Amino acid sequence: MDLSNIPRELNTRDLHLRPSTLADTEGMFAMLSDPESMKYWCDQPVPDIEADVDSENTGSLGLLEKLGFKREGLFRERWFVYDEWQDSVMLALINEESL
Repeated sequence: MDLSNIPRELNTRDLHLRPSTLADTEGMFAMLSDPESMKYWCDQPVPDIEADVDSENTGSLGLLEKLGFKREGLFRERWFVYDEWQDSVMLALINEESL
């Protein structure tokens, strides 16, 4: 599949989307660590936590399963990484209190 025609950035009057870079790390950490910023993202109890893991990443899959995550599904050819399509395993840790 030829992906060369897909734009890497999206610009509108109010929004600029682009892939993150290493230079964004400090600002992203500051935003995600700020309770005032995060209250807009997480104002309700979290029903579950999801993980999207490369199907060949056995270390991460094993760790998540040890932490109680359950496999919920497999997405075939979900991500295009290193010039090839990769499958992805979806896992979830269900918050029983929110059910």
